[in-house]
Amino acid sequence: MNIYSNNMSRGSLIAKAGYHEEMLVINDLNQNESLRKRLINWFECVDLLPFQKSLDRSKIDIYNNKIGIQIKKYKNDQFGQIDRRYVSNLIAFIPKLKSIEKYLIGMCELPLVDSKCDKSKSVLKLNNTNYFEEELIKFIKTLNEYKKDIITYALCGIGCKGPDLICGSNYTKANKRNHLLFYKIKDVIEHLNTYDFKIRPSGTVIELGPAFTLQRKGGDNGKKEANHLQFKLVYNKLDIKNCLLYNITNNDVNP
Repeated sequence: MNIYSNNMSRGSLIAKAGYHEEMLVINDLNQNESLRKRLINWFECVDLLPFQKSLDRSKIDIYNNKIGIQIKKYKNDQFGQIDRRYVSNLIAFIPKLKSIEKYLIGMCELPLVDSKCDKSKSVLKLNNTNYFEEELIKFIKTLNEYKKDIITYALCGIGCKGPDLICGSNYTKANKRNHLLFYKIKDVIEHLNTYDFKIRPSGTVIELGPAFTLQRKGGDNGKKEANHLQFKLVYNKLDIKNCLLYNITNNDVNP
């Protein structure tokens, strides 16, 4: 049964699904004693009070007395959004990227007409048609120089304490809830930082290894927010050994 109005936006549907998943994870962590004990040992803390939903706009979706966790629902080999902002917001957070601002804006931002993106125009792809090779080399060099700041910005947000953990809630192709996979945020940052930024042949996507990309958001029926710079993650392509896996199907947690 479809419980949502046909008039509900895709963004609203995604938000409701995200909230629902957060409540499911809260229930998992508060009700499953085996999972709680494993999390205490893995995170090396003394005890955990019950988790609850975060009500602020930080990257922390659920928290308790010790741990803040970001929740990401995902399917294998599918990109999921981890952040989206105007390029100007990224530059304000990392001012040393100012020298490459025009390239990011060119990649992301279409002119606005009546507060909507002018789709008769085209973004400036990161290729030799629009830029000299020396410019593109300098662009990528600058991104790589500050890549750890960029990764931290995308995963942790700004102006407040970022999450301690990220929890991927895995669904099968049949849309059945499969397992939870926890990583420490610091490990995710360090792992992604081992790669270098590269421009994909399309000229519209910048990748950092197999799991992390930057690109124009697009969509949104042409609303101005389509001009956001979007950070995306393929969660199952994070190859990090230090993790905690909880198999929802048979209530199993890896040692």
